[in-house]
Formats: sequence, structure tokens, C-alpha cells
Amino acid sequence: MRLLGSRPRRGSWLVAWVFLASGVGLSVQSACTGSVPPEDVDTTRPAADVLPAALIDASWPLMLATPADQEKLTGTSQGWVALILQRKYESATTQLGKLGGLPAARAHADQAALYRQAAMISSWSYLVTYEESAEPTDPAGTAHLLSVAYALTGDLAKAREYSAKMDAFAADPSTPWHAPWKAWLAQENPVWPPDLSSLPLNLPPPTLGESPQVAFPNYSLPEQGGATTSIETADPGALVALALWHDKVAHDAAGSNGAAVDTYLARYHFVIEPDVAGVDLPYEFLVGSDYLVPADGPFMADLMGAKGGAAVEQWASKSLLAAMAAQSRNADGTFSAELAGNHAANLRDQLIVASVAKNGGEQDAAHSTFADIAKAGAMRSLAFVPEVEVRRQSEESGKLRILAMEMADTKEHTACPAGLLSLAAWDAGNGYTLRGAEILHDAIRRYPSVEASRYALDILALRRSRQGPALGPQQ
Repeated sequence: MRLLGSRPRRGSWLVAWVFLASGVGLSVQSACTGSVPPEDVDTTRPAADVLPAALIDASWPLMLATPADQEKLTGTSQGWVALILQRKYESATTQLGKLGGLPAARAHADQAALYRQAAMISSWSYLVTYEESAEPTDPAGTAHLLSVAYALTGDLAKAREYSAKMDAFAADPSTPWHAPWKAWLAQENPVWPPDLSSLPLNLPPPTLGESPQVAFPNYSLPEQGGATTSIETADPGALVALALWHDKVAHDAAGSNGAAVDTYLARYHFVIEPDVAGVDLPYEFLVGSDYLVPADGPFMADLMGAKGGAAVEQWASKSLLAAMAAQSRNADGTFSAELAGNHAANLRDQLIVASVAKNGGEQDAAHSTFADIAKAGAMRSLAFVPEVEVRRQSEESGKLRILAMEMADTKEHTACPAGLLSLAAWDAGNGYTLRGAEILHDAIRRYPSVEASRYALDILALRRSRQGPALGPQQ
């Protein structure tokens, strides 16, 4: 079965769906001349903006440029369709789980990234609400929430400070949920991950192809200072536990290729997690992803690790993302979201032209669809560069994240769930809730457990409504 094709087979629901989703009619131009419809690409790019042809040729959209390439992928499982085009990670996990190996590892890794970002929404929401804008009536149990939030964002000193405050609240509803974190933080050099098996979640043993869910709220925290009200909330540890659950299954499935799982997840790791020694990503971790060529994986791992922005120049000749980042500098060396957005548009155009050429001069509906995915993924990936070089809430990062989100509004195949939740976490860190609430509303329909983040975001929204603009600018 083809993933996409210029000559759809009779009765193929898959091909029909893709043509509709991609906005390409069934009369897609089949060009003996190799030309591409002028409305689809801009062929007037300045030479300085053209990305290296060798890296374009090594990208995953070029790996799927022909119907034969596409059928080779989807002939193994329709789970690839659910993963790449429909962005239904649970369906993909069920179907690719039957294959085992790297396909199953990829599906579980995507869910591990999803729940990590959901946990970051909660963490930033709690930090802005209960630390940056604390009130006298805040529940005692917020010490636990802040301890976990600081741990995930890499500030162990603050995490231990708030963990110590929990000693005075033995009867607090959050105490059982804090116990494993307290034990982990008590270590002189805590090694990630903490053992969260004692959390009252009833998670099944890590199982290939499964997607467990947990119920919320977890407890109510009574407010202090004479208040008679309580706040229902969901524990961020539940989201961390789900992320680690899928992480474990992904590593088990990958076997000796576990480093590929770590490399793939590096851009969405919690700050507290150790740096990743990246490896070139295998085919199964490239197709349909935000990475473009194998070396994009180790580039992003280095970018998110100790090397930081220095990784851009180091990898620019091997990584397509790094090459784009290197070309996205202002004259003063600062990163420009506008330039990066332009290069993402260039990327899309070059991918389409190269794909048509590889397909013998015939344009396939897949070419635009895959180029769209690559464009949105490149913007999401490049958004990490200014975060690393400036600060987490970098405005340039937000611009790229929003541009990628706007593509997803009309092109579902570009709507990476983990990427959208990462934008919601970025918003929460800036004290902004409206867009994140919309993102979560859509995500909860497919991934019920991410509702845990909604509790935290709702608390932040309530605090904003009481304290007003002092919390931070609306966006």
C-alpha cells in the first residue's frame, strides 16, 4: 500500500484521505517536463538562501519521494499513516507495536515526548502561580508541586528547599505523591530518573503497543489563611510516570539501538535529565519527524546539552537543521526568527523540486505534504536555538513555535502533538494561558491523561484573572 501516490489505486481510502488532507486535487500535475505548479514553490530564491543540495538529498522526504519508497514504508503497517499523517499517536502505537523493533520504539518515543511536554505545562504553570505570584492562602501542598517543578526545570537546590517544607505537612493530601521525589532528592547526586513506582497510579507493567491512561484529579489541597476552600489538582508526577513508562517500552523495543531513542527525545528532555551523546538517527526515527537528516539528531542533542549554541557551527556541514540555524543570524550574530522562517519556506520549496526530480519529473501529492511536515518541523526545531542561547522564554523562539502552530490550523499532518504542547508550556512560562487552553482542549480528546496539565493551567488562569497584567504580558 502506498502512503501517497500520483496514481491512486481504486478503492484506496488511504490515498483518498491524503489527497484531501494535503489540499492537492486528484488532477495533480504529472509533468513530463519536471515542472512544479508555480503556486506551490518559489523558484526565485537568492543563491545565498539555497540550502545545501547534498543535505536536501539526504532528507527523509527524499527517502519517500517515489510511490515505491512510500509503499515500502506503509506496506509493513498502516501505523505509519496514523503516526505521520493523522498524528494519532495511540493508534500508531497499537499498530506499530505489532512490528516491534525500531518502528514500535519510535511510536512509544513520540508518546514519551508528549507526556514530558504535558509535565512541563504543569511545571511552568505551578512556578508562575505559586512562586512568582504567591498569595497567603496558597495551600501548603504547593510546596510539593513547586519541588517537582523545580526538579524538572533543573534547579535541585530549590527543589530540595521546597521538599524540606513538606516535612511539616505529614497529613497533607500531596504527601504520598511527594514521597518518591523526597527520597530521590535526598540523594547527594540524584541520578535520573526517580523511582515513581510507589505513586498511586496503578500503571500496568511496560507493554509494547499499549497506551495506559490515568484518572484525575488526584487530590484536593485546602487553602490556608482562614480560607475554607480547596483546590482540586492533578499531580505532575503522574505525567512524568507516563513519560517514563513509554520511555522504558521504547528502549526495550529498540534493544541495542537505545541511543537512538535518547537522541530522538533529547529536544524534549526535562532539564534535569543528563546530556545525551547523540547518534545518527535511523530511518524509523526520521520519517515524518521534525528531524530531516540523520545528523540532525546528534546536532539537537548537542544543542540541548553542554555545547549549546556552539553546536550550530560544529554541525552545519552535516545537519540540515544546523545549516538552517547558521544561516538564520542577524549581522550582530543574534538568532532571527524571521530569517529562520524564510529558510523553512526555502526548505519546503527545495524539497518539492528535488522530490519531483527523483520521481522522474512527476509531481506526487506526497511531495507537498511531506514538505509541509518538514517545514513545520524545522521551525519547531529551530525554536530551540534562541531558547538555548538567550533564555527559555525567548521571543524569537515563540515566533517560530507560533508559525508552526498556524500551519497546523489548516494542515493536520503538520500538527505534532508534542510540539503543540511544548508551545503551551512556553506560554505557561510566560504567564499566558489562552492559547495553551485551546491546545490542551484538542489534545485531551486524543490523549485523556494530558488533562493533568489543564488543572495546572486553570489555576494559573485564575491567578491571572485576580492579579492582572502584573503576571506578564499577554501574547
